[in-house]
Amino acid sequence: RQSRVFLVATANDVSQLPPELIRKGRIDELFFVDLPDEAVRADIFGIHLAKRGLDASQFDLQQLAQASEGFSGAEIEQAVVSAVYANAAGEGRLSSVHILNAISRTAPLSVVMAEKLQALRLWAQDRAVRVVPLTERPCTSIQPKSNSINFSFTLVRLGSIWTITLLFAFSESCTAK
Repeated sequence: RQSRVFLVATANDVSQLPPELIRKGRIDELFFVDLPDEAVRADIFGIHLAKRGLDASQFDLQQLAQASEGFSGAEIEQAVVSAVYANAAGEGRLSSVHILNAISRTAPLSVVMAEKLQALRLWAQDRAVRVVPLTERPCTSIQPKSNSINFSFTLVRLGSIWTITLLFAFSESCTAK
């Protein structure tokens, strides 16, 4: 390829995509992104607390991350939202305990649909490139180019699957650990 523009598409159920769409030549590579690890879950909690004007340093992010094993980013966000709403009805400041209660009342999809998730992991094992968690990457940062198109996206409906396509460019240089 001559361009530094990549097309990225996501699908919740790759088995529903027609084979001619995902064959080599149409799609350069298939990637499998598993559920977030503990470090990433802690970061996700911090992001969603900050998004709601809360100081993440006032929460035990490690404890929240440990308690949310098997949660997706969306499920973590909903645990924070649920705790915020539940706390709004009571008195006092929102704390880790409120979020832990919300987590304990949530059955994540990794539990509810455990068999489907395991089947997807098995399917991806020899068919897709595993996306390495940030904690295992040799590169600590990728800098966007000044002329990059960041977060520009198109929504396409393929049957019952919504696919988000992101176009972007980035600098190949990064800082090694």
